[in-house]
Amino acid sequence: MERNKKSLSLFILLPVLLLCRSDECPRLPENLTCYTDYNRNITCLWNSKYVSDDTACTIHAQHKSRYISYSTSCHLKSVDMSRPDLKECSLIFEMEYTFQSFHVLSMNLSCAHMKQSLITSYMPSCHIKVNPPSKPEVNVTSVSWLSKDPEHEMISLYESEVQWKQQDQSWSDPPFQKKGDIQCENECRAELDPDKLIQGEKYEVRVRVRSVKPRPEGAWSDWSPTASWESPVGKRKPPSDVPRLVVCIITAGVVVLMAVILCTTKKHWVYVVKTMKGQPVPDPGKSSLQNVHFKSGFSSEYFHSFLKPVEMITVELISPVDAAVYYGTTL
Repeated sequence: MERNKKSLSLFILLPVLLLCRSDECPRLPENLTCYTDYNRNITCLWNSKYVSDDTACTIHAQHKSRYISYSTSCHLKSVDMSRPDLKECSLIFEMEYTFQSFHVLSMNLSCAHMKQSLITSYMPSCHIKVNPPSKPEVNVTSVSWLSKDPEHEMISLYESEVQWKQQDQSWSDPPFQKKGDIQCENECRAELDPDKLIQGEKYEVRVRVRSVKPRPEGAWSDWSPTASWESPVGKRKPPSDVPRLVVCIITAGVVVLMAVILCTTKKHWVYVVKTMKGQPVPDPGKSSLQNVHFKSGFSSEYFHSFLKPVEMITVELISPVDAAVYYGTTL
């Protein structure tokens, strides 16, 4: 009887142990990274710094169980010419939604002319990285998006992160705003804080997601396409410094122009005044003739004779008409 109780206890404990084991994620080698869309695709990136660039390398993955078996392989190729040691390939399986949360795959990475190969275990549910979500839509302060389009049958819950910024800023600038810890299924929505918006300013928004169920949490997806909009709400737009600068420049220009005109007009009037006044009267004291002695050509007698009274002779003026009349009478 006691032996039967022990057997029953072990029978009950075995599924629990298997469940705990299935929740543990096998570790991949440090130079190998693999993510899955949790449908039928696994993408692997391998750092092959100990292998020559022209060596052909392959990854073979398979899953064998009592109920289902599947396998595929891919050839690793360099993805960046500046870093030829990084090689990538995608394992694509035939059946849609191939993976289950408890599936564990055996991976074998081998290269030509090499005796050793890298063998590791891989659990797809531990390395989920879904494709980027759809382009978000903005309505005033409400942002909505689809976590997965079409909807993923094996993922029931997502976590999302929203980032937005002014259109003239870069995503690498610190001022961009973000809102995280948004959990939703497929149709997601977030409300932006109007106090962090400027009325009439143009903005851009983007979204990324990761799986929450099944556990554990997956890796963040790439960012969605950005959506642009002009905010009808928010704080008043501060006055721009450009009009003030333009006013200062125009004012300075007017002042300079008036100064030039004033200087030109002053010179003109000075010239006119000088022309009207003529040459200045010479100073006799500064004349070069003040020490020159002239010899007079007139004697005192000539001077006195010039001052003597002159006898006046009376002359009668006869009109030419009167002369003609007088002449005719005589005849």
